[in-house]
Amino acid sequence: MATTECSSSLPSCVLFDLDGTIVDSAPDLHLAAAKMNDQLGIATRSIEEVRAWIGDGMKVLVERVLSGSQNPQSNPDLAAQGLEIFRGAYAQAPCLESRLYPGVRQTLDDLREWGLPLGVVTNKEHSFALPILRQLKIEAYFSVVVGGDTLPTCKPDAAPVLYAMSELNTPGRGVLVGDSEVDIRAAQAAKVPVVAVSYGYNRGREVQMMGADLVIDSMDELPEALTSLVAM
Repeated sequence: MATTECSSSLPSCVLFDLDGTIVDSAPDLHLAAAKMNDQLGIATRSIEEVRAWIGDGMKVLVERVLSGSQNPQSNPDLAAQGLEIFRGAYAQAPCLESRLYPGVRQTLDDLREWGLPLGVVTNKEHSFALPILRQLKIEAYFSVVVGGDTLPTCKPDAAPVLYAMSELNTPGRGVLVGDSEVDIRAAQAAKVPVVAVSYGYNRGREVQMMGADLVIDSMDELPEALTSLVAM
C-alpha cells in the first residue's frame, strides 16, 4: 500500500495511455473488426493480429485490419467504408469484454491518495475513451482525458502530452505511462520522463529497448517507479 510520505518526491502529475496500459481493450476492438470484415466479405483477423495493430488510432487500425498488414497499401474508398462500419460496431459495445489490467485500480487509489493530478492521453477518439472509463468505473480518477481527436495531432507528437499537463495546471515534471514506442516518442518529444509497461500492445517488440526511462511488468510497480524517477 502506498503512503503519503512519498508525495513530496513525486512528479507534478501522471498521464496514462489507455489501450494496453490501463485497459485491455483488444477483445472489443476485435469484435468490431470482425463485424466490419464480415460485412465487407473480408477474412476475419485473429485477436492476436488485432492486438498487434492497436496504438495509432482507429483509422490506422481499420486500414491494418482490412489489409491484414502492419503496413497497409492505401485504398481510400475501402478504408472509408470500413471506418464507418467499424465506428458503428464499436460504438455499440466499446466495453463489453474490455478489462482493467491487474493493479490498476489500487495504483490509481494510491496516486490519488498522494494528491497527484491524473490524466489520460490516448490516440483513441475521445468519444470512445470516455464510455470505457465510465463503464470500468475509473473516470473520476482523471481530471483530463485527451483523445486522438482532441487536438490536430496525436501521439507520438508532443502536443497531447503538453496539452494535458497544461489542463492539469502542472507545467513542471509530469510523467507519461504507456506501453508502446508511440508513447515513448511522445514523452521524449514533450521532454518528460516515461514509464513503459512490458505487458501492453507493442507489436511483439521488446519495450525495454525503446528508450523508456523505466520499464515495469505490473501496474503495482508504478508508485515505486515514480519515486525512483525523481532520484534519477
